[in-house]
Amino acid sequence: MKIYRSIDLGAAELSEKLNAPDIQIHFEPMSDEELFHSDFDLIELSEQQGQSILSGTTVLDWQIQSTKAVDAFARDLKGFKPIQLSSMAFGSFLESKHITLDIAKNAVLVGGYSFLITYAVALAKLGFNKIYLISPNNISYQEQIESAQKHLFNVQIQQLTLDEMSDVAELASLLVIDFDLNEFPELVQTLTYFNFLAENAIFFDSQNYLNDTLSTEAEKASLRVLDSVEFHLHKYRFFQKNHK
Repeated sequence: MKIYRSIDLGAAELSEKLNAPDIQIHFEPMSDEELFHSDFDLIELSEQQGQSILSGTTVLDWQIQSTKAVDAFARDLKGFKPIQLSSMAFGSFLESKHITLDIAKNAVLVGGYSFLITYAVALAKLGFNKIYLISPNNISYQEQIESAQKHLFNVQIQQLTLDEMSDVAELASLLVIDFDLNEFPELVQTLTYFNFLAENAIFFDSQNYLNDTLSTEAEKASLRVLDSVEFHLHKYRFFQKNHK
């Protein structure tokens, strides 16, 4: 399988650590036109580039239409179509690790727009009815959250700052993050307290193959830490199995 992954997403580092000869990850600079006339099976782009391409793409999928959130483009008979791969694969990854989620508690997500929205919808489908979103840049996504929530029954999705998260009375059983730890050292420092998480909560940093600072602290706090390289390999296998 041939994959193009943006260098901004740590493509070189991930390619080195995957140890999967049948999965080729390319990351040389290419224009949008070159990418979408290429023979890649899957294209994973940065948030900014993905949103730019999505804005000029005809979308039939209701979930992508309503959320305007995408994390990959998959080859099909007509070229490439936008998909929400990472969030779709996450539930399958948890199942493969024999992890039972405590959906009676909250879930917390920290990251950029497409990650927050797609994972919130995915977690709602897994049974969470209260999901908190935190943007490292403190950008408000209220309109998009309301749009996504129209398609979800009895689910509360709320965006908070990290300081506000500390004031939430109920503890969370799951924390998933997807942002560059080096860009937000103060946020990382605050997160290391894990004071809004329940005992033995699940922690997943999708980029910990680049910087494992928070994952190491999570292990010290007796949280169940998921490995990001294992996840990305599972994600690509999930794509191979399910993409038609």
